[in-house]
Amino acid sequence: MTSSLKILCYGDSLTAGFHAWGRAFLPYGQVLKQRLGPGCQVDWLGYNGWTTAQMVASVDDQEARDVTRHIWPGLNVMLNKTQYDLAIVMAGTNDLGHSEPPEVPLCRVEKELQNN
Repeated sequence: MTSSLKILCYGDSLTAGFHAWGRAFLPYGQVLKQRLGPGCQVDWLGYNGWTTAQMVASVDDQEARDVTRHIWPGLNVMLNKTQYDLAIVMAGTNDLGHSEPPEVPLCRVEKELQNN
């Protein structure tokens, strides 16, 4: 059976579902998949502890290891593998801890998504 709707959730630890100090994860994409049912494919990439600069720098990486040692493919790897109908981007939280103005992280990710 093929999925009628394909969604990619892309972001930092909020997307990964980081909690319990990194001993457990509950991605919102997993909950979304359960709620939407079997007719939908929901994938997620949640880079724990990464800034948007790190996320953009790794877009072509086959494997990228985040601060919790989870290994994820780069964004372009996922986009080349699957034709998504919708991408939900939730990134930039970690940039705020590095004194980045809030609009800078969004511009980085937006530019990368427009290139695809």
